[in-house]
Amino acid sequence: MSNATMMNYDERQVVFSQGMPDPYLYKIISGKIGLYLNYGRSDERLVGTTDASNYIGSLNVLTGRPSAYTAVAHTKAMLLKLPASELNTFVKNDPGSAITLMRAMACKLMDDSEE
Repeated sequence: MSNATMMNYDERQVVFSQGMPDPYLYKIISGKIGLYLNYGRSDERLVGTTDASNYIGSLNVLTGRPSAYTAVAHTKAMLLKLPASELNTFVKNDPGSAITLMRAMACKLMDDSEE
C-alpha cells in the first residue's frame, strides 16, 4: 500500500464533501467522524457518526460517484487515506477488511432505504 497516506484532522475539519468526487477509502485509526447532509447550510442534518476501525467513503470508491454526504471530524482524528487504485491490494493483504467494508456499505444502504 505504497500510496496509502496517514492523515491528521482537527476537530470540525472536513474530510470530504457531499457532491464532490473523492476516489479514496478512509479507515479511521482514531477519533470520531460525523456524516452530514447539506453540511454548513440551514438544512444541515447529521445522519450518523463513526469511529476507530471503521471505514468511510466505501461507496464513493466502489461506484466512482460523488460523495453522498460530507464527512467532518468531530474530534481530532487520524485516518488512513487509501486511493481506489489500491483497494484490491488492500483487501488481498487484509481479507477481514472486506467483511468490514461490506458491513459499512450494508448499513449505509439500509439507512438510505429508511429515509
